[in-house]
Amino acid sequence: RLFPVDPPRPAAKDFAATPDETLAETIDRARRLSTTEDPDRVPMILTLAAHDSPLVRYWGMIGLAAAPADAGVSALARGLGDPVKAVREAAAWGLRQLLIDNRGWKTVATAAGSDDDRTRGSLARALVMRVDGVMPGIGIDWNQLTAVISAMMLKDPHPAVRAWATRASWN
Repeated sequence: RLFPVDPPRPAAKDFAATPDETLAETIDRARRLSTTEDPDRVPMILTLAAHDSPLVRYWGMIGLAAAPADAGVSALARGLGDPVKAVREAAAWGLRQLLIDNRGWKTVATAAGSDDDRTRGSLARALVMRVDGVMPGIGIDWNQLTAVISAMMLKDPHPAVRAWATRASWN
């Protein structure tokens, strides 16, 4: 935290959906919930990350990154293949945040083997991170991570996957 003040902790009832909630109200609720940084709110955020509206899904992905919890990893991995680019970008950014916190590395190998070009491309983009490569206790074997990035760089049929994986290999 940049400020020495404890942030307010809103109650879960502040984010409860109302029966007659409009899409605009749902988007606003998702945006407000995404800034709580509270892992206890992840179950609420997960429902938003699977919403029909891409704007709600976008804020859901942002919220999963801001409230780091292992429960959010699979939703972020699904978001890597979302048909809406903004949601994919938010999911890639969110997964990167969790990977930096050493959460979700097992998902990397699984997503790299996906048949979906968007999922693999977004995953390669998530692996572009400028952090200490010695990360304490990284949750994936270095040889496995190297093999994943090498396969994405050299063997993947999609040009975006190859390009992002090449960039990830330099970071």
